[in-house]
Amino acid sequence: MDPVPGFKISGPWLAEPETQRALAVLNRDAEEARIVGGAVRNAVLQRPIADVDIATTALPREAMRRLRNAGFKVIPTGIKHGTILAVAAGGGLEITTLREDLVTDGRHAVVAFGRSWLKDASRRDFTMNALYCDADGTVYDPVGGLTDCLENRVRFIGDPDKRLAEDTLRLLRFFRFFAAYGAGEPDPAGLAACIRARHGMTRISAERIAQETRKLLLAGGAVAACRAFAASGLAQPVFASAPNTAVFSNLLALSADSATPYRFETALAAFLGHGPDDADKLSDRLKLSNAERKFLGAICRIGYGAWHGDLPEEAELRHVVVDYGKQAAEQALMLAAARSRSRGADRLAGLLQFLRTFDPPDFPLRGQDLIDQGLSAGPEFGALLKRAEALWRREDYAMSRSELLLHIRRWAAEDRQKR
Repeated sequence: MDPVPGFKISGPWLAEPETQRALAVLNRDAEEARIVGGAVRNAVLQRPIADVDIATTALPREAMRRLRNAGFKVIPTGIKHGTILAVAAGGGLEITTLREDLVTDGRHAVVAFGRSWLKDASRRDFTMNALYCDADGTVYDPVGGLTDCLENRVRFIGDPDKRLAEDTLRLLRFFRFFAAYGAGEPDPAGLAACIRARHGMTRISAERIAQETRKLLLAGGAVAACRAFAASGLAQPVFASAPNTAVFSNLLALSADSATPYRFETALAAFLGHGPDDADKLSDRLKLSNAERKFLGAICRIGYGAWHGDLPEEAELRHVVVDYGKQAAEQALMLAAARSRSRGADRLAGLLQFLRTFDPPDFPLRGQDLIDQGLSAGPEFGALLKRAEALWRREDYAMSRSELLLHIRRWAAEDRQKR
């Protein structure tokens, strides 16, 4: 594999001593090692780099031996597929032996270790993810990824149908990478292959679909990518839901205009939700965590239910903050405004500002307060507390502890007289 003439990359991530040490011990005695994938791609595009992955000709056991001798702690995270993790003070490096696929079924692959950089590159998904570099920043481009990267073109390596047959989740990754790195229109050949592969998504786990969906909806170019996804008719086979690109587009525009970040759950509700009951359907389809399910349920009940027609008044918004918390109220506001932008945008800024300055009050009574009044624990005990809290809420949270206790004493006396 020849280097790209006259093209090098650099940066603190590459000069990191532990990265250089790992490359040095793996790149000697008839073995080779290079950084591969996202770090090289992002360095070419001058974007932030989170993780550094290394590909090596050394077999996993030999790579582990060399790295341990060099002072790394080594964890065999996926040794069956040739992947190990080298850990030192500066963090972790994922290191994988060169591979080629022997058998694939759309979800899993049986691999063989090899020494061909071209075969290793050819089993990857997109050309921009098959760039390599040496310790000195020399770049290697076996499948034409450098030009695609620089021209913001997300393109499958080789035959798109074969890449999707190897792992059908690449359908969502195609749109996710287009959202993060693409420009213009999606690659026609890749798009057509995704449409042909759509029914294979039924074999992909909900957790893997959720992971890619989260990254897609939060990517910088999510609007264009989701429009292409929806126009291709892929939402129904992938999510069992009809897309709403107008609401999703409105949400992202309102988020940018108001400098209010949107959450994944809010984006999911905007793109694939249509009513308060959709929260459970989407949570089940994607097997969301309990926290995500709860938050999605709250904003759908509010944004699609309570505020179905318009944005709320401040008094109503205060109730939502007390019941669900500030962030749920904020995100529900964004969702409701996105659904009725022509009516809601002008009021959204004022309501968001109100949220930022409103400190939700705490109910001033506790059970001990009633015991101090001489009341005994029992069914009426809890009923009195609930009655007091309802009154406190109706009075816009303005009643003090002493005022509420006066009402409780009166209610308790009335109850005793009735008995």
